[in-house]
Amino acid sequence: MNNFKDYIELILKDEGGYVNDPSDSGGETKYGISKRAYPNLNISKLSKEDAIAIYKRDYWNKSKCESLPYNLRYIHLDTSINMGISTAIKLLQKAAKINIDGIIGPQTIEESKKVTLQNYIDERRKKYEEIIKNNPKNIKFKKGWLSRIQRILEFGILNTK
Repeated sequence: MNNFKDYIELILKDEGGYVNDPSDSGGETKYGISKRAYPNLNISKLSKEDAIAIYKRDYWNKSKCESLPYNLRYIHLDTSINMGISTAIKLLQKAAKINIDGIIGPQTIEESKKVTLQNYIDERRKKYEEIIKNNPKNIKFKKGWLSRIQRILEFGILNTK
């Protein structure tokens, strides 16, 4: 289990269906696709198939998940979706202890081979804490964010045995 098809159903389960929470900075969302990121989409009518196509094209491909070690593909895809591709790349670079530029080039891909799933998770947790510190109203999302990380960790542990 190490490719896009293996992860997308898990991600869709975490992202859920249609939501329009005024305190969510993404605004109106469906399957995790936000109006803020896709202002020209009719979010309420977005199909699951269209959401999957967006995730493949705009997240899996653009964040170069397939170029990463198997143990990081799921968390990198999920982080790209949850926090944005640039942030996901920066967290990967922090975990790899290399220059943080938000660009996933040959050095980042090579150095990612030294990153453990736990290293990446630690960086993501720190980022959530920073988000909450900078905007305390986001505390309401913390439990869900941490539950999501726990599921990624459990999936990673199960798939290395």
